[in-house]
Amino acid sequence: MMQASYTGNSPTGTYTGQPSKPQVLDLIKSDKDLRNEFKTLISESIRNEFIKIRGEILSAQQQAQVINAQQQQQTTSTPAAVPSVFPPANIQELLLKEFPGADLSKWSYLDEKGSVYGFPETIDVDVIKQGNNTFLCSMKEVIALNN
Repeated sequence: MMQASYTGNSPTGTYTGQPSKPQVLDLIKSDKDLRNEFKTLISESIRNEFIKIRGEILSAQQQAQVINAQQQQQTTSTPAAVPSVFPPANIQELLLKEFPGADLSKWSYLDEKGSVYGFPETIDVDVIKQGNNTFLCSMKEVIALNN
């Protein structure tokens, strides 16, 4: 890197050669035109950085929108059985007596059209798989009199 040699005046005196940091600061403080030049350079630099950052933010927002759309499409178009905690052990034991060797899991699906309840809702169903048979049921821990 080449070093420039300067000759100039500052409030602290005349200098020749590479100005020191205190001499540069003295020049900026004492010379209004130089100060304005620095302001212009700094504001242009900051403006360019803001433009760059704004572009990065917009790009990230667009990527997030694409990811959200893909996730929403996957959720609504390909419902999958999701293993989760099954009903309490006593109900699980009862089911295993009735369905020996069965696999028990839960299945959740977002019913956006409201086909089941008349309004959009997540549908949770208990799944019992035994051999080639699959049973869907809804387990409850309590039994109401009207059931």
